[in-house]
Amino acid sequence: MAGLSRVKTYALKRIISHGALSGADANDAVFWMAKEAMLYGTDGIKGGTAAWTVVGSCNSASFNMTGTDLLVAPANIVQNAGNHSWIVLKQPLQGAGPGFLQVCFDWNSSDPTYCSVSFSVAAGYTGGALNARPTATDQVVVLAGTAVVSSAAATGSCGVNCIKSTDGKVTRLILSKDGAMETRAFWAFEELLDVESYWTSKTVVAVVGLTHANLSGASNLFNSQGGSHAGRMSWASTYSYQLSDLNAGTMMHRPDYGGAWPVFPCGMFNDVGASKGKLGNFADLWAASYTVPTGEYFAGAGGGDFQYVNMKGLVFPWNGEPLVLP
Repeated sequence: MAGLSRVKTYALKRIISHGALSGADANDAVFWMAKEAMLYGTDGIKGGTAAWTVVGSCNSASFNMTGTDLLVAPANIVQNAGNHSWIVLKQPLQGAGPGFLQVCFDWNSSDPTYCSVSFSVAAGYTGGALNARPTATDQVVVLAGTAVVSSAAATGSCGVNCIKSTDGKVTRLILSKDGAMETRAFWAFEELLDVESYWTSKTVVAVVGLTHANLSGASNLFNSQGGSHAGRMSWASTYSYQLSDLNAGTMMHRPDYGGAWPVFPCGMFNDVGASKGKLGNFADLWAASYTVPTGEYFAGAGGGDFQYVNMKGLVFPWNGEPLVLP
């Protein structure tokens, strides 16, 4: 198999917390670091190239929709059914505007593992209060009061790897604690390639456990707005089954004699609503066998180490550094 090649350029922002934290504090830290990582540009500067920006936020004591980030530390993430924290972020390089792509994270449950996630691709969020997140007329709810992180007791380290494309069209985050991926470790906010003309949006948003079963078999994870909420990730016909099923052909579960593994480009499918069928392709994202260990590196067509890395069956473009899962 020839080395992989990519259509976009990427940069990595990694944020790590070292030292013991309680379960609740670790969860707040992971949520906060995910937010922080999105605010950094691909030039390594907060607010720089392709960075997300703050539309508004709430820390349970005050709120605004004028661009001020009130979540300046993990302690500002207050989880409650009453007054609680939320934040709306915008990616100006993606979406239809004037709202562009906006994502809302809402900590509206007293359960420290929960976070509600929604997004808007055009209208943008308005309103909001100390006890309620803003809303958008075209909003799509990805998760509503759902466990996103775990509630382990003492945590020695936690953090996030956030990889963004320099054109702002792709943002992917991997959340981890003590070297293990989180309940819903994979956060994706991106614009598909080769989108069918009948689909009214190029945008998918996911907050999902990083497994083939979650990515290809469950609904309400990848979302198309305007009708269906059952977008599903798939690749190369039935290979999503064969890559993860231990009874599949052995060729799927071992490299060839040259040491190369079979990998398959990922696409977006929809099975309900008006826009059925394949909607488009993910940029620079491939599926591999579960047999490939997390942290296995793949060769790039142009050479160089650590250019692509496998994480639980998905192969990501990487930045040339060894993978670190905090």
